[in-house]
Amino acid sequence: MKKILFLSTLESVPWGGSEQLWSDMALRLLDDGYKVMTNTLEWQQTHPKLKQIADKGGKVVFRPNPHTGGNISKAATDKLKGLRWKKDVFDFAPDIVFINEGGTFDNALHQHGDWLRSLQIPYVVLSNFMPEYLYMPPNDRHFFYNFLRQAKELWFVSRRNKEVAERVLAKDLPHATVITNPIKLNTPPASYPATDTWHMATVARLETEVKGYDILMETFAQPQWRNRNFNVNIYGSGDHLEYLQELAANKGLQDKVIFKGFVNNIVELWEANHIMLMPSRGEGTPLSLLEANYCRRAAVVTDVGGNADVIEEGVNGFVAEAPVVTCFANAMERAWQQREQWEQLGINARMRIDEKYTTDAVQQAINRLLY
Repeated sequence: MKKILFLSTLESVPWGGSEQLWSDMALRLLDDGYKVMTNTLEWQQTHPKLKQIADKGGKVVFRPNPHTGGNISKAATDKLKGLRWKKDVFDFAPDIVFINEGGTFDNALHQHGDWLRSLQIPYVVLSNFMPEYLYMPPNDRHFFYNFLRQAKELWFVSRRNKEVAERVLAKDLPHATVITNPIKLNTPPASYPATDTWHMATVARLETEVKGYDILMETFAQPQWRNRNFNVNIYGSGDHLEYLQELAANKGLQDKVIFKGFVNNIVELWEANHIMLMPSRGEGTPLSLLEANYCRRAAVVTDVGGNADVIEEGVNGFVAEAPVVTCFANAMERAWQQREQWEQLGINARMRIDEKYTTDAVQQAINRLLY
């Protein structure tokens, strides 16, 4: 049986939607008798998915976390850990390496890419995110292009991410392909809220630059929204909570924008909300959007990442042409004027999910990885 190393480059947070596919692949491969090693950044608490992998016999290895800081002795310990995880990989002697990138040009790949190539082991790269606009200096651009073009397989989660990556590199990536992430829900769709107030929801980590919460606040601060019967429920956690609370108050939205924190039960979340809002400046193909559609909720999105591949204007939601206030505000105005159709648009959204995402994404990915 082959031995597979799953290496995640995620560094900004302990876990995220980008980790769903590879961790599900690892668990299924272990069930099928394969040997699996994982390599992720070390955090104070080990994620439950990694514990599941370890419980099934997988070898779970950590890289030192560069974001935790510390004194000289800790730096020395981290250096030893940095050597140890590479020795663990060498001793494991994987037949193939699966590199899961939070973003196409992650720092961890730049830091360890040459070493990974030196192992002369076939590798597959999955990119889960691309910012819409990015410039890289020539040396960085050449490194990433050479690393990506030498991959056995190169996967993106949206067509737009692939196109933007090629623009940044100024090179084509002809061997790249677009894959789908699995939708984890298998419960009945949420029932539609029967309330006089229109409840809108965002579901994303509290990271303003990427998720566009400032665009959201500016939109609802416009005069036409002052006397409308709505609220915006923000589901997620992150370091920007205090800033966003202050921004909401500054815009006079403290009674309209409600911070709900992180919520596990997605179906219950959508039973309380009529429509999803996604003012992002960059995306892959967000699982939160697919889950909302699965629960029969339309969405207002920006045209970044795979959003416009999922949402069609006036059919299952509304698309802002760009992640700027004017465009998102216009899309929100179109949505508001058609709010009596949101329930039907949500039904359309679920129909599209059933058409495009009924296959076993995990098994498809495993098949591509191994054969």
